Amino acid sequence: MIDRLRLLLNRPVRELPTGLALAACGLMIVLGALLLSQIADPEQPRPPEPRAQDADAGGYSVTNPPVVSHETHPSELPSEEGPSRARVTPHDARDVRASTHAFMRGYLAYTYGRARAIEITNATRELIAQLEQSPPRVPEDVRKRRPRVELVHSDGIGEQRAAAVAIVTDGVTRYSVGLRLVRTGMEEWSVTDVGPA
Repeated sequence: MIDRLRLLLNRPVRELPTGLALAACGLMIVLGALLLSQIADPEQPRPPEPRAQDADAGGYSVTNPPVVSHETHPSELPSEEGPSRARVTPHDARDVRASTHAFMRGYLAYTYGRARAIEITNATRELIAQLEQSPPRVPEDVRKRRPRVELVHSDGIGEQRAAAVAIVTDGVTRYSVGLRLVRTGMEEWSVTDVGPA
């Protein structure tokens, strides 16, 4: 029995025509690559497209997350260089973060439809006026969420201007909000512009 197995293992392999062997190998490689691409990166189902609703029928449209976007002013970006940088103290980053946290408390209540813009603190009068002119229309399921700021990161601080990014979660979505601030006192900063980061 063992001798028969040895003979079976040691028998010569018949050669296939070269063209047919190459075609078979190529086909196996292509099929393998397709299979691996499906396993490694399966297509995610797309969320349903929002339906346009008639405004007379009480419909509304809302961004998710509900962040009000305003025009940014590139000239207002803080400078990382120059002589004014020397006057920025180590406490400025702390003050920018504290002012941003104070602003975001009122801003999140506003964007989730639970407060008016006038109740937002640490914002310029111009920004409050812009927000009052176009309050968000928030669906009831979004209004029930409880947003909170997870992290505030200062994104550049100058002598008079600063930028920050706030990371927000509401239990369903996680998103970032970009803010521009202006110094209004020794340790006080006010938000001049807010929008998606």
